[in-house]
Amino acid sequence: MKNETVKNSIIGLVLADALGVPVESKSREELDRNPLKDMIGYGTYNQPPGSWSDDSSMTLVTMECLTRGYNPEEIMKGFCKWAYKGYMTPCGRTFNIGNTTAKACKNFKLNKDIKTCGETSEFSNGNGSLMRILPLSIYLSNETEKVIIQKSFEISALTHNHIRSKIACALYSLIVSELFKGKNLYEALTNANRIIAPHIPKEEKIHFKRITDFEILQLNRRAVKSSGYVIDTLEASLWCLLNSSNYKEAVLKAINLGIDTDTTAAVTGGLAGILFGLEFVSSKWIKSLAKLKYMEQLIENFANSL
Repeated sequence: MKNETVKNSIIGLVLADALGVPVESKSREELDRNPLKDMIGYGTYNQPPGSWSDDSSMTLVTMECLTRGYNPEEIMKGFCKWAYKGYMTPCGRTFNIGNTTAKACKNFKLNKDIKTCGETSEFSNGNGSLMRILPLSIYLSNETEKVIIQKSFEISALTHNHIRSKIACALYSLIVSELFKGKNLYEALTNANRIIAPHIPKEEKIHFKRITDFEILQLNRRAVKSSGYVIDTLEASLWCLLNSSNYKEAVLKAINLGIDTDTTAAVTGGLAGILFGLEFVSSKWIKSLAKLKYMEQLIENFANSL
């Protein structure tokens, strides 16, 4: 595994997140009239350019913990440190946290039990575990299919413990594993779909149908949803990647779908960093990222630990 590819993937996620933060919640129609084309600041959360959100904070917390080995309880403690103390944030305070993640942190704070802190309701299938699964996906990329699925389920379940979110995370991790083996995205998705198929309960198959049956290849933009629902985010990210030829095109396409702009972009950006690299990305964008040097050191430590 090349350290440069690991760096491109993690920076790819954080950069996409930061690009999407200022226009989060804007509608597709608003962004069609005035599409995002460059790194800007302020906007939705009134944060300076280069500020990343919960997507990146939780990703970086996960990555830092995995540098010391696989320990789900330590990862959950890190999430609570972020949620309650502003740890691993660009500005020293947590300015955005999803409802399901907030409930899970509260549950863990009260009961200290990683087996029961994650929310199990079907209505708790936001994209809050998918957005942070990338470091685990990289960490597990050389493991067996069984281990990739099992541990992706475990780390999703810390906050999002419904089977739908867990399958989405495992599918993403399997795609990452295939990409690190040199497969193109179509091949990676084909193999990931085959591997995950026996693990999708019958009643859940309908929710993954547009991915597992490759219907996303035929979708036009109007049919792609970009809400905070985990299936919408996974579908949108794959659609953007399958219809782009470089990192910038894929990430801006994800953001300009509107609504959950930062997370759709972050999930897209992590894969785009592996697929395309960051060679043609504006250096100004990357240099604007908050705490860049600190983040680069974290990534180097993580890559060297693999």
